[in-house]
Amino acid sequence: MTRTTLTSALRTVTLVTAVSGLGAFVLTQPALVSAAQEPQPPQAGSADAQDMMAMRKNMMAMRQKMMEDADAADAKLQQLVEQMNAATGDTKLDAMAVVLTELVVQHRSSQQRMGQMMMPGMMQMMGMMEGMSTNMQRMMKGRGGAAPQP
Repeated sequence: MTRTTLTSALRTVTLVTAVSGLGAFVLTQPALVSAAQEPQPPQAGSADAQDMMAMRKNMMAMRQKMMEDADAADAKLQQLVEQMNAATGDTKLDAMAVVLTELVVQHRSSQQRMGQMMMPGMMQMMGMMEGMSTNMQRMMKGRGGAAPQP
């Protein structure tokens, strides 16, 4: 290879490296901008922080009640099983039906409580997804692209 060819090749490699570095820098800019726009956690004493604390206390109270209800249901079932085990003849069959019915009632009640507890979480996630959609639209507008339609 001649000196001119080597110099030309070196310039090409330098140019490609510079363009690649510039491309990487440009590509990371939206990430830096969006990171700067990320919502900050609520400050202590703010209305959002107070709302979060109230929500946490409410969830703890709900959890405590759920645990107490579960303990009461277990005690009731234990009592019915003991009566069933002590029974003989036709009374044993009746006692078995009572135990089975109680199991079904407790299962349905448990499913209903789970659904009620999941609803606030689902609503919160929907709100978060809506916020993410809004941030995505802002980011797309910042890039000069069209915002996605909801």
